[in-house]
Amino acid sequence: MTDEGPLPRKRRARAELKELMLQAGVEVLAEHGIEMQISSVSYARVFEHLERTKGVRITYGSVHERIWDSLQEYQLSVIERAGLWDSSTSARLPSAWVLEAMEAVETAAPADRSHAVQEVWRRFSQTDAGSGEHADDWSRYLKTVVTMSTQPRDTVVRDAAVEGARTSYAHLESLLRENMTAGLALGHEAGAAFPADADVEAILARVSIAIAEGLELRKTLTEEEEPLLRLHTGPNGELEDWNLHGFAMWAVVNAYFDTRNG
Repeated sequence: MTDEGPLPRKRRARAELKELMLQAGVEVLAEHGIEMQISSVSYARVFEHLERTKGVRITYGSVHERIWDSLQEYQLSVIERAGLWDSSTSARLPSAWVLEAMEAVETAAPADRSHAVQEVWRRFSQTDAGSGEHADDWSRYLKTVVTMSTQPRDTVVRDAAVEGARTSYAHLESLLRENMTAGLALGHEAGAAFPADADVEAILARVSIAIAEGLELRKTLTEEEEPLLRLHTGPNGELEDWNLHGFAMWAVVNAYFDTRNG
């Protein structure tokens, strides 16, 4: 009987190792909250995090001067990644509840069409609020970006964070434009509030992101649940449930459809 030793471990590909290290670095960075600083991300701390959370063991020699020429180069890569929001987590199909409201718009009588369109926006904001992993990722991303934005201007740390955040906003706004375009197409003709050359979809996308950020940061700081609004917005003035994001977005969209100045 032969005494067989452990099988040799297969060396990880550079791309796989790089992704593991970057994601783990972001998680380590987030663990340190408001005291976050570039020195929080050390090879040793990230190695320990990966072994503790994923059972993955990585050595200094497998990454240093193989993937990154210096520790600072790795740290700045982590900072830039921390400023990136993965837009794919937001690219979800509308829920059946939202699709039902969209179908109702197509069959609504002219007198009922305004409320039918409003109902789509109300439902979309409620289901888009999300929960679980999506909400956790969004909250972590915002806390990281806000913390890094407090770094002194014209520093490599802030520059890296800004680069990641700008890329994220561009991707997220592009994604939201599709939803805004579809939402506006459900309504009546545009009113006169916006000039003819206004990029309304881009405006709505940016407003939507800003509102979502503000509400999430307030909830994180105060630990208060977002209040539910009960408004007389039903077809006959019945009370309906709105979240703050949906109500704010509908106010802007309603201004777009307002024909009183037309």
